[in-house]
Amino acid sequence: MSMPIIKPSGVTRCESVTDIIESVALQQTGLSHILNAKGEKIQAALKTAKTTDELLKVNDSVKSMVNSITRLETILQGKLELFNNCICDTCPCVTSKLNLTLSNPEAGKITEEENNTYLFTGTKLATNIIFETEPQVLVASTSPLPKGITFENNELIIPADFDFSQSYNMTFMVGTDACKYEITINTAII
Repeated sequence: MSMPIIKPSGVTRCESVTDIIESVALQQTGLSHILNAKGEKIQAALKTAKTTDELLKVNDSVKSMVNSITRLETILQGKLELFNNCICDTCPCVTSKLNLTLSNPEAGKITEEENNTYLFTGTKLATNIIFETEPQVLVASTSPLPKGITFENNELIIPADFDFSQSYNMTFMVGTDACKYEITINTAII
C-alpha cells in the first residue's frame, strides 16, 4: 500500500478553531436533546408504571445515559480547553478592540456606557472622534449622520459650529463579515 496524499484544505487556522468550537456547541445541543428525551421518559414512566421495579429499570437506564453524557462532557471540556488562550493573529474578530479618543480633548468627553454604547458630551469646539482598533479593521457608519458631521478614515469629524441643542445617536459597524459588531454613539451638550 502507498502512503495517502493529504492536501492542504485552504482553511485558515482561525477558521479551523472556530469550526472546532462550533462542533462542540452542536454536540452540546445534541446532548441537551438526549437529556430532555430522558426527562420525558421519566415523566411517562411515572404516569404509566405499575410497579416499583418498572420505575427502577427506567431509573437505571437514565442513570447509565447521564453517566455516559458526563464522560462525554468531560471530553468536550478538554477539547475547548485546548483553545482557551488561542488568539489568531490573522482573525481580527478574535482580537479586535475598539478605543475612541478625541483629537481635541477640550472639546468634550466620550465615555463608554453598556452594550457597545458610548456617550459624547461636547462643547462648541471642533474635534474628531478617532476610532482606533487593534488590530486595525474597517469601521463604517450605518446610520444617517447629523447635518454637518462627516465620517472619513475611521474618524468622526465634528465641526466647531455643530448644534448640540438636541441629542443624536449614530451607529457604526466595526469589522466585516462574521467578525463585525455594532456600536452606538449618543451625543449631548455639556
